[in-house]
Amino acid sequence: LVRLLAPTDIGLIGLTGGYLGILTLLMIAPENIFLRDFIRIKDQLNEHISSFVLFGAVRGMVIFLLSLPIAMFILHEYSSLPGAFYFLLVAFATGMNALASPFREAFYASFRQARIAMVDLSINLFSLIALVWVFYSHELVAYGWIQVISSLLLVGAWYWTARTKINFRFIHGKEWLSRSIQSLKDFTFWNHLIGFSSRLLYQLDIVILSFFTSLAVLGDYTVALTISNVFFIVPQIIQKLSTLSFSQVEKTSDAVGLGYT
Repeated sequence: LVRLLAPTDIGLIGLTGGYLGILTLLMIAPENIFLRDFIRIKDQLNEHISSFVLFGAVRGMVIFLLSLPIAMFILHEYSSLPGAFYFLLVAFATGMNALASPFREAFYASFRQARIAMVDLSINLFSLIALVWVFYSHELVAYGWIQVISSLLLVGAWYWTARTKINFRFIHGKEWLSRSIQSLKDFTFWNHLIGFSSRLLYQLDIVILSFFTSLAVLGDYTVALTISNVFFIVPQIIQKLSTLSFSQVEKTSDAVGLGYT
């Protein structure tokens, strides 16, 4: 992207990530309860996945509506219609990606990581090949459309995978909201705050910096920030694996004896 887009476009990409990082506060995901309680609720897997998908759809609409004034601000502040439109495209893609999360977390909690890798690698490979569009157009909006199309393919791929591998059937019940809220209590809520604080930590600065520098300078900072954030990946992987591993431990007497609660 650095070679294909102008420095100002890279700056807009970084700025979009920064503002969406702030909106991540609303991206609370009840499906994270699978990490802790999958064994207990696996007999009602279809009901829980369906409830979390419905919750994610409502959450995505709220985030997209909140993205509208931010897009207007980008249009007014930087006189960039492509930048504002790109922000809306990425906000929509973010909401769509979140719809795939209940399926992904259910597979993750059931230790079917190989299937997750196959789906994710396939979509990421498509996204990489689709950059040919940006190679010929050199337009920021083209990159935004690639993200939207990839997110739609991701949701479709996960829905098909769930139907064929775990016999998923969508169940629209009146309890979807209460089930989602119940899952948000305790573990899921605090787990979300941990993720939000981490993301805010390494993305808020680009929003603050945007008030004092040009988009071209912001683009250079975005490149450096993206590279440095790669080092967050390994600790996050270890944290998630540890959470899942400890949730499967049935014998807790040793931990209690050591004073852990």
